[in-house]
Amino acid sequence: MSDLPDAQSNERRKANRWRFGALVFGLASVLGVIMTVLPLAVNDEQRTFLQQVDRAMLMDDFAGAQRQLEQRMAEGCGGTEYALRLGNCQSKQKDYDAARETFDRALADDPDEPRLLYNRALLDYRQRKYDQAMERLMGVVQIASYFPGVRYHIARIHEIQGRPEEALRYYVEELNVDPGSSSTWRRYLYLKRRLEAGELSRLPSEAPAARRG
Repeated sequence: MSDLPDAQSNERRKANRWRFGALVFGLASVLGVIMTVLPLAVNDEQRTFLQQVDRAMLMDDFAGAQRQLEQRMAEGCGGTEYALRLGNCQSKQKDYDAARETFDRALADDPDEPRLLYNRALLDYRQRKYDQAMERLMGVVQIASYFPGVRYHIARIHEIQGRPEEALRYYVEELNVDPGSSSTWRRYLYLKRRLEAGELSRLPSEAPAARRG
């Protein structure tokens, strides 16, 4: 597949901003959070606090990070940045009901926030609620077309549910958003080999651009 048209470059820049400075706990461990560089609306004190929480999460101290978040939220702080982190702390500790409540409450206040919707979809995905996950992932595509990781998980669901051609197509689309994704390349090449060997249905006509680097 050729490079994306110039008219789409603004959306690709948005994707790069989402990816820049991200904490991605997703493709390797299924559940993930993508956090942008903290918005200007976050004051310096909150910024320092959230960065401290991020460091705890990167060290896999999800229980400690959750305690810090819950204490600060009890003092009146809140919003998307807190909900993203809290929901993922809960998910990582397998408290799925609490994570679902956290994400759903935040989405009620901010239904068009793609990071919230993406993480809510990944919660369904991890619990093998694939139809619900697919619906939410497609919602992310509608809101933020070039959001990294979304098409990878759409492809995985198609693959799991026995639609290899659809899966391959979405792996191609993900690679055009994020050509450096090793997880996507592995799944794409594995599925492509199986299709070429006649183990599955026929290949679609499109293929991704040559891998960079």
